[in-house]
Amino acid sequence: MEKRDLLAVGISIVVVLVLALVVKPALQEGGISLLSGESTISPEATVPTPKATPIVGPPTPPPTQVPVWDGTVQSVAFVNPATYQINMTETQPTADIPFQQPPQKYDLTVFATINGKWSGTTEIITIPFPYWEMHYTVSELTEPGYVYPSINIQVMDVSDPNRFVRIINPGVLDSRAWSEYDPRPWVEKFYEGERSYYFVITTRFVESYAIDIMVPSRYLAS
Repeated sequence: MEKRDLLAVGISIVVVLVLALVVKPALQEGGISLLSGESTISPEATVPTPKATPIVGPPTPPPTQVPVWDGTVQSVAFVNPATYQINMTETQPTADIPFQQPPQKYDLTVFATINGKWSGTTEIITIPFPYWEMHYTVSELTEPGYVYPSINIQVMDVSDPNRFVRIINPGVLDSRAWSEYDPRPWVEKFYEGERSYYFVITTRFVESYAIDIMVPSRYLAS
């Protein structure tokens, strides 16, 4: 081989070494290796990791506040039954007294009163407390035994006129049958409240009746 050929071979080897030392690192920094044919791009370096979004639940509702009362007793008056589309000449419905919860001891205060003699429909009364009681008593006419006094009290929900909250019908009133124990006043307990009500009262042969709406005294404003 001539010197000229050896010189050409030597120059070629030098060029290859220079390319290997200079060009390869530059290409690898760009993420691609020409010699291996494989990409050296790191997925972690090119694909951003999404940030986790904290899960926020619904806001916590504030605790229910039981209203307080200034102690003024309301006197519930009567209104025209047509106000509630009621015909007092129709036969009034009856129902058994619903199951009562076990008695609980409450210090009670009179919240409102209803007093009358005749059949009638009261105005609307709002009871803003979760528990209340109805204490009622009836004085019957002192007539011969063929007269059978009675009273029927319907507790109506103003927000739902088709709903009977309770129908109270103690039956025939006869003091002669209560010679040893007089059940009056009768007591009805209501474990629902914070509503507005009106009362439809139907009487027969009674002298008078008195209804007291009672609420726990702890609702009284101090």
